Amino acid sequence: MPPTPAAQGFPALSETIPAAVTASIAARPDAEAVVEPERRVTYRELGELVALSARAMMGAGVGPGDRVAIWAPNGLGWIVAALGAHFAGAAIVPINTRFKGEEAAYLLSASKAAMLATTVGFLDSDPVGMLCAAGLPLPQLRRIVLLEGSADAAEPPKGALLEPWQAFATGAEGVTPAAAYERWRAVRPTDTSDVLFTSGTTGRPKGVIMTHGQTVREFREWCEFAGLRSGDRYLIAMLSDVAVASERATFRAPELLRGIADTGYAAYLPPHIGVANARDLLLTGRTLDADEAQRMGLVSRVVSHECLREEAIAAAESILRTAPEARLHVKRILNERYGHVDRMPMDWSIFRGAEAREGMRAFAEKRSPSWIPKALQRGKRL
Repeated sequence: MPPTPAAQGFPALSETIPAAVTASIAARPDAEAVVEPERRVTYRELGELVALSARAMMGAGVGPGDRVAIWAPNGLGWIVAALGAHFAGAAIVPINTRFKGEEAAYLLSASKAAMLATTVGFLDSDPVGMLCAAGLPLPQLRRIVLLEGSADAAEPPKGALLEPWQAFATGAEGVTPAAAYERWRAVRPTDTSDVLFTSGTTGRPKGVIMTHGQTVREFREWCEFAGLRSGDRYLIAMLSDVAVASERATFRAPELLRGIADTGYAAYLPPHIGVANARDLLLTGRTLDADEAQRMGLVSRVVSHECLREEAIAAAESILRTAPEARLHVKRILNERYGHVDRMPMDWSIFRGAEAREGMRAFAEKRSPSWIPKALQRGKRL
C-alpha cells in the first residue's frame, strides 16, 4: 500500500468544498462574493442561493455518486449550480462552452452525468439543440436545467426532462434544510468533487478525477502562492501568448482593463509576466512594442517585417494546397480587396465584419465558411 500524504510530509486532505464554503460565509457574510454587471451578491446571499440549489438537486434525486455536468459560461449561475451539486454530494463535470454537440455528448456519456445545467444563447449557441443533433444515446441523462438568463430551448434528447432554473428550484420545497445539512456534512475529503476531461488533442478526452480534499488544498496553496487575501477582488484576465511577432508590432492591454484601477480589482495575468508588469499593464493600459512584449514573455520570437511576411505567405500557400479547388477563389477575393496579393499589407485583416465572424464560427464548427462556394467546399473544412 502506498504511503499516505501525511506519512510523506504533506498535510492531510481534511477539508471538503461545502465545509470551506460554509466557513467563508460565516467569516464574511456581508462581504461581496460575486460581482457581475447586473448583480452583486454577498457571501450570505450566495449561501442562500447555494442552499436552495442543493435542496433542489436533492429534490431531483441528485445525490452521492451522481455526476452533474455544467455546460455554461463563467458566472453566478455556474457557481450556484456547481456548489449546489457539491452540497448535494454529487461531483461536477465542466464542459467547454466551445464544444459542439458530439464532443459534449461524449463527455456526458463517458461521465454518466445524470443532470446537465446549461445556457442557451451564449456565443449564439444552443447546447440542447446540438445534443439532439448529435444523435448519441444518453440513457443516464435524466434532466437538463436552463440556468437563469438562458434563452428557451427546443425539445431535449430522448429521456431527459427539460426545465428552466426557476421551475427546477421549486423542487427544493420537498427537502428540509435539516436534510440538506446532513447531506453536505456527510461529504468526505476523499469523495469525488470534479471530473475534469482533457482536451482530446491526441485522442478521445480522458476524465481526471479530483477529490474534495485535493481541490481545497490545491486552491489554498495557490492563494498563498499568489498572495490572495480576504478583501481582494479576483479577475481572471486571459491573454494568449503570440508565437512570432513583427518588429513593427504593438500590443495594448484590452480596453476593459483600463478601469481596473477604479474598481479595485486585484488581477492576475500569466505568472511569467510578473506582478510589477501586470500592475503596470492593467493600471495604465499602455502600448508595448514588440521587444518589450518579448521581454515580458508575451511573444516568443520577434522577426523582421519582411521575414514575417514571407512566413505568412508560405503558411497561406501551404494551407491552400490542402484545398486546391479554393485557391483561385480565395486569391480572387484578396486581389479584389487589396490589389496584388504579394503587396497585401500584413497588418490588415483579410476578412472583416460579418465575413470574419462567419469564418470564426466555421472554424469552431469544423466546416467551410459560407462565403466559399459550395462547389468548392466538398464537405471539408478549408
